Amino acid sequence: MTKRVAAPTDQSLRVPLAQLKTFNKTFGRCLATTLDFEHQRYLSLEKLSDLPGSPALDYGLVEGGKSLTAIDDRGTQQPVVHFLSSVQQHLLLALNFSWWQASNAARFQQVQVLVFIAWGDANVARTTEGNRRQLLRLEWEGVNQAGVFDSKTAAQPHWHTDQWLAGYDRERSQSAARLSLSEGLHEFEAHAESNAPPNVRWMRSVHLAAAARWADIPWTSQNDCSMHAKAPENLQNVENWTLSAIRYVSHEFRAAIDRAG
Repeated sequence: MTKRVAAPTDQSLRVPLAQLKTFNKTFGRCLATTLDFEHQRYLSLEKLSDLPGSPALDYGLVEGGKSLTAIDDRGTQQPVVHFLSSVQQHLLLALNFSWWQASNAARFQQVQVLVFIAWGDANVARTTEGNRRQLLRLEWEGVNQAGVFDSKTAAQPHWHTDQWLAGYDRERSQSAARLSLSEGLHEFEAHAESNAPPNVRWMRSVHLAAAARWADIPWTSQNDCSMHAKAPENLQNVENWTLSAIRYVSHEFRAAIDRAG
């Protein structure tokens, strides 16, 4: 008699589609309350793409009656929500949830919180898209069906800093490249090019731990991420963490701006 082998258990976070629909419907209101927004500001999670036959379920935060967008450090246009201002500087928030549909359930992929700064006008809506730059990105990924993070030993959750903070400007770099290919370059142009900020695109791949437990057990093996990577176990974990992370970011920026006067 042939011995039957049990099918491997799916260890990823799976949520019934009906439960995910309820989450998407109510999360915007919870976030508006978290950020102390006025009642007339309506936030919601909307599907970002709807390719026929694609199992990808990507949702982004949008504000009713607003159309603010910003380009992130990967070149993707993100819908953003204005949450704080100081003189002619404004802080903007983008939020994405990524799921993978499997039958009547959705498998959690990641949640991504992005913070942008905009400047140049007292009215945030009149700032140009070129003056809206990504500052930080906070992410939390889920494990795959085998219970393993696809990013191997990267911390979960984790922070990313933007390459723009190191002085690299993609538009300036592209302009410099066009100058180097043009004829009749002046000496001062060549000198300016030699002093241009370095290309530090690799910065966006650096994962800075956001919830490590190294004080309990030090990290000693590059093949072990157990002390700085933990996946959400249920949808409530995802909601609690996301709301708290945004509340904390908002509080820290607000406090820093107040201290700066």
